[in-house]
Amino acid sequence: MKELGRENRPVDHPEVSARSVGKKETDIEKIKKEDIKPIVPVDDGSVFVFGINASDRQKRKLGPHSPNFGELDEGAAEATEAQYKDFFDGIFADLSPEERAKLDILVIASAAPLRMPGNVRSPHKRSVETADHILAAAKASMEEHGVNPDQLMNKTGKPIEITSGRLADLKMWEDSPKYVQFLYDRYGDTPQFWKAYEEDWHRDLREEMGAEGPEEIADRVSDYMATLSHAMQMYHVRHPGRKAVVVVNTQYDSAAPMIKKYVLKRPVGEYVPIEKSGGVVIQTDEHGEMSTTIEGKDYPVSFEKLGSQEEALRREQAFLESFFSANPTERMTAEDMLAKLEAEPLDREKVEAVVDRFLERHVRHKNGQIVFVGSGSGKSTTVRNQTPGPDEKTDLVDADFVYRETGAHPLLDTQPGEPLRTFPWWFMGDEVIAKVEARCSLVN
Repeated sequence: MKELGRENRPVDHPEVSARSVGKKETDIEKIKKEDIKPIVPVDDGSVFVFGINASDRQKRKLGPHSPNFGELDEGAAEATEAQYKDFFDGIFADLSPEERAKLDILVIASAAPLRMPGNVRSPHKRSVETADHILAAAKASMEEHGVNPDQLMNKTGKPIEITSGRLADLKMWEDSPKYVQFLYDRYGDTPQFWKAYEEDWHRDLREEMGAEGPEEIADRVSDYMATLSHAMQMYHVRHPGRKAVVVVNTQYDSAAPMIKKYVLKRPVGEYVPIEKSGGVVIQTDEHGEMSTTIEGKDYPVSFEKLGSQEEALRREQAFLESFFSANPTERMTAEDMLAKLEAEPLDREKVEAVVDRFLERHVRHKNGQIVFVGSGSGKSTTVRNQTPGPDEKTDLVDADFVYRETGAHPLLDTQPGEPLRTFPWWFMGDEVIAKVEARCSLVN
């Protein structure tokens, strides 16, 4: 086992940020709240506000035995609402009443709770709490500028909570408690704990223990933003002439690596400070090119999905073989699957009954529609645990749930009372994928 050791570094002042220890030079001084400037989206385009949670430093000092540990600091809620009220006001001020009627707003937040060294955890979700106040600011600005509240895409009045972990700050808390314990034993609850992780001082040991590193965080968050960007492109195809502002709120530990790698094009181990409530505004031009401006300097932005096609194919083949080894009675070829789908056409009455059940549990949108979210790949987890509104309904339906219950997705054999499980058809080649997607289209 090879370990990359590093001397502990002193902190000159107790208020120095944990990330400022051993600071390196970068192109910018700091990503600030002032970098979140109002930008009007182009027609058929979106603007993405990618920011971090409001201040929680003072409440952290209360300790885990306090019910207020991990919530936003005093005054942070009011400051967030004022900041984003100015932001939305600035956008609406540049639009005519007719153009305002074409602007939609969506607010998304990481559902990760606060975690600290020493197995300390708070139930408070800092980004969700921040996003609550961003939504309040959006509603106030919309009302003041005569904008129809239906243009807020969060129909329950709550942020869309990303519970899948794609926007989580540090996944090592769950994925590798051994590595967390190693860092804690070596550095304690000190700035060096965070610095050792962010600069990857013990990379070989981290990889051996299966912990996610800063490069992987950058790629994970970029992958989510690429998915979100694609989803908004599809939204504009289906709603021509509209604009959208999408606010994504997360934490420093997930935001900084992505910004360093995919915006600043800097090594992820370098220190880039982000002020609490700070972030970047990513605009899309009429050609679909993305960019942002930080401290007056323009940066091109290009989000990437994880891995090459060759790598994805290898992963898929390995997954299928692992799946068949664990479920030998389910082993079949692509030809077998195509024959199975031909022999089991969709039952129209069953489809209508399933959709009726979902209509009862979810918010009705324009013309009575319910909104389906997800690729339909059978793997989506993004919106399954969205917090219901006061009427116990949610804005969105995970499309995979509907496809599964209607039988549009091929299912594994289950016993009565067991939850339905989808066969991993998405790994069985283009013909099977096209056939299943056609069945899903019938459900749609």
